[in-house]
Amino acid sequence: MFIHSFRIAAIIGSIAVVLVALNGHNQTQQMGSNQPMTMASAEALWETENPASLSILTIGDLSLRNEVFSIRIPKLLSLLSFNKLSGEVKGIKDL
Repeated sequence: MFIHSFRIAAIIGSIAVVLVALNGHNQTQQMGSNQPMTMASAEALWETENPASLSILTIGDLSLRNEVFSIRIPKLLSLLSFNKLSGEVKGIKDL
């Protein structure tokens, strides 16, 4: 009984993971083109970057307008926004 239930759950879970990833990719492209300030704010991107890195964790200083500590995945934000590893994403200071 468990093996049968687990197979069904694994299939449905795998399909759900792919659909969520595609939905997130589509939303990133829409946000980058329609709301660039929202994209820059969500990623704590102070300066314009080409290629842009995706923020996993960023601790910033609002008074100095810079980041104190960040963990980023290089080139991933450009890939999500433009479907290629290079692409300029405007930062908060430039917007």
